[in-house]
Amino acid sequence: MRKTMIKTITDGVSLFKHAIAHSNGKPAVLYFDQEVSYELLNSQSDALAIKLIERGFLKGDRLAVYMQNIPQFVVAVVACWKIGGIFVPINPMNRADELSHIYADAQLKAIIMEPDLYLLGHSKVPNGNPIPKIVITASPIDKLTKLDNRVFPDPPRTKIEGILSLEEIVVTHKGKSPPKITVDGTDIAAIVYTSGTTGKPKGAMISHKGIAVGALLAQKSTYFPQNETMLAIAPLFHITGLIVNLMSVFSAAGTIILSYRFNPDMVVQQIFEKKPFTTIGAITAFIAIMNVKGVNAKKLASLKIVAAGGAPLPPEVHNRVLKKFGLNILNGYGMTETSSIVVMVDKDKEQRIDPQSGALSVGTPLPGCNVFIVGDDDKQVEIGEIGEIVISTPAITLGYWGNETATKDCHHKLGWRSGDVGKLDVDGWLYIVDRKKDMIISSGFKIWPREVEDALYTHPAVREAAVVGVPDSYRGEQVKAYISLNSGHKLQPKELRGFMKQKLSAYKVPRQIEILAELPKTPTGKILRRAFRSSEVKPKS
Repeated sequence: MRKTMIKTITDGVSLFKHAIAHSNGKPAVLYFDQEVSYELLNSQSDALAIKLIERGFLKGDRLAVYMQNIPQFVVAVVACWKIGGIFVPINPMNRADELSHIYADAQLKAIIMEPDLYLLGHSKVPNGNPIPKIVITASPIDKLTKLDNRVFPDPPRTKIEGILSLEEIVVTHKGKSPPKITVDGTDIAAIVYTSGTTGKPKGAMISHKGIAVGALLAQKSTYFPQNETMLAIAPLFHITGLIVNLMSVFSAAGTIILSYRFNPDMVVQQIFEKKPFTTIGAITAFIAIMNVKGVNAKKLASLKIVAAGGAPLPPEVHNRVLKKFGLNILNGYGMTETSSIVVMVDKDKEQRIDPQSGALSVGTPLPGCNVFIVGDDDKQVEIGEIGEIVISTPAITLGYWGNETATKDCHHKLGWRSGDVGKLDVDGWLYIVDRKKDMIISSGFKIWPREVEDALYTHPAVREAAVVGVPDSYRGEQVKAYISLNSGHKLQPKELRGFMKQKLSAYKVPRQIEILAELPKTPTGKILRRAFRSSEVKPKS
């Protein structure tokens, strides 16, 4: 049973200090064969903070981090907050065009990045574009005695000639402490850029209160105990990785396992060897883990809690994981603008399924959070009716950085407009129908892709599925499905259409089905529907 949460920590710096005081000798980070203690993390973040101040970094300045899941990411975020800075995580898959937008939008004072990303992205930003004044590199293999070729097929660069490195900084400034700079709960702690599905990414401003409350909500809703270990599947630049993984570990004074980037074979090995208590990730990560050769319940036995978010959890996939590993995936819901989780399934309650659509519920609102469903007239709809989800939480974003129009568009008198469509049952359980903008209208019928995708997942051959509307001169739009297959399975589109006719109304059955080797995904593992609606990404068969 969930208890009312006590808010005693109001900022990111206090959250980190809490972790140091209560860690009981537990390491802060495990990274392959490297172990980083809370004391070392504190010392290294002090050293970086001093160097940034020496180079002119002031309270309110923006520090970007452009790297995969490595210990230096943690060092950077702590150092930034110690001196009142605003932390800006950047997707390591971004290249010159995306970087140019963030550099110009956030007006960065400093950036820390991997040497390879310096060459692949930063060095290619066009002349004339704003560039951070302070540039520092951080080696992803510093202190490692061996490299795992599953994530490091070729040894990465460790330094860029003429560019200051974090490794040098922690040596030259070892033992020094930065001046104390006070931060308030209402100060901006981070600017986290959205995925930009409807245009250029927007920077959601997360307050220090949002960080602290989001961390506590994440820790308690995932039942993560004090001094336990969490495996970070999600990338730290994403709100799930930053709050649900890293900050909830600080809240529990626990240990986070980092492994550079997601590789399913390596994840299974990490779970077996390092025995984390919990992990949270997109459902596609769990699908990939299920397909690892030789994986079984014994290899994942240390996991007591697993949770999924960021993408819909199809009931069939939930059942496959439960049957194969004995793991009951807890479904949850949140977004960048809410500092992550606001709704979660209680582990002590039976999972609910919507009798109409067959969709799994994402649970009930967490303490202090509220969910409302509003219609096109902005008024609350009746219980069971579909409408836009509006969220109220003490961890809500302060708005979008430098974008008052977008901020105003998302404000509702009851809370923050999510852009998602869903419904509530009589007991307050929330069901996500789909993204509002993804609805398909065919011959006047409204079709939600999520419902069709859930039906596709019930076929044993289907590994991944994405459904979109494509132009049709007669119907306006028709339903098209893209799928990938589970290993060892064969399936023809005609056969799958016949299967779907037994599952759904005729107008919902995909008229076109394309089978691909792999579906495009975001770095967090969310299937990228927009890749199939535009020429932005060309799927490979």
